[in-house]
Amino acid sequence: MILIDANTRTGLLILYAAMTINAIYLALKYEKQHMKVIWSLLAIFLPLLGSALYLIQFQINKKELRGIKN
Repeated sequence: MILIDANTRTGLLILYAAMTINAIYLALKYEKQHMKVIWSLLAIFLPLLGSALYLIQFQINKKELRGIKN
């Protein structure tokens, strides 16, 4: 069992919530209608995985839109 103090737990919870809210906000703002629903549901029902995947995908698409392809 991993013991985490209260301050660390609070910080992780804030980070977790901020990442999920940010992913949902960006999906609702920038995605097409059907993708808004899919990404939002992923971020809600699988918050850590869904949010992380969306934020990675968003950064990749943002680079491609700017013409900075790797």
